[in-house]
Amino acid sequence: MFYAEQIEKSVEIRRHNGQCAYGPWMTADEMTSRDVVEAIVDEIMECTCRDNRGERSPNNNTEESGRVEVGGEIFLYRQ
Repeated sequence: MFYAEQIEKSVEIRRHNGQCAYGPWMTADEMTSRDVVEAIVDEIMECTCRDNRGERSPNNNTEESGRVEVGGEIFLYRQ
């Protein structure tokens, strides 16, 4: 199994309105927007690379949790 597929199977995603999270945590399969899933997978992979290089994240995202913005909407993720 490729790393991106492993991330998809383990990540949970939730909407955020800029002030607080709302709605249920959803799996990647439950998300209707493939763009959101791909953005989160890309972010987690980038965090992994940064950790391997010993660099700090400018946005405080980690492999375990963080937030991404897609199409003007904010989404939280956790593994």
